[in-house]
Amino acid sequence: MEEPIEEAIDTNLPNIKYLDLCGALIDLKSLLIILEGCKNLEYLDVSGCIGFRPNEMVLELASHIKTFKCEGSMLDEEFDAAIMEDYIDALCGNSDEDLRAHAHRQNRGPGRPNEFSHR
Repeated sequence: MEEPIEEAIDTNLPNIKYLDLCGALIDLKSLLIILEGCKNLEYLDVSGCIGFRPNEMVLELASHIKTFKCEGSMLDEEFDAAIMEDYIDALCGNSDEDLRAHAHRQNRGPGRPNEFSHR
């Protein structure tokens, strides 16, 4: 059985510094697991995600992260697929290649993965 992505990140990448989940399907429970488990995050982008709306708990757990982006994240029932793809492209703005290159630069080092991208 496959491990859920948030548990895989928490278990296998506890020292990750850069994580871009912009536009991902991620619920509040999963986001909280990442925020509680990845204490070395310096950059986390969950903008335009579907499955949670930022609340006080999220903002408090993310307060140690130098750059935390959560604009446009919404609950499943608020999602309108007809307009969402263009919205996420405009919000996230980077190509997959740009994101992979940046993640590689940010996360390499002893005992750290070279790259992680969830799209």
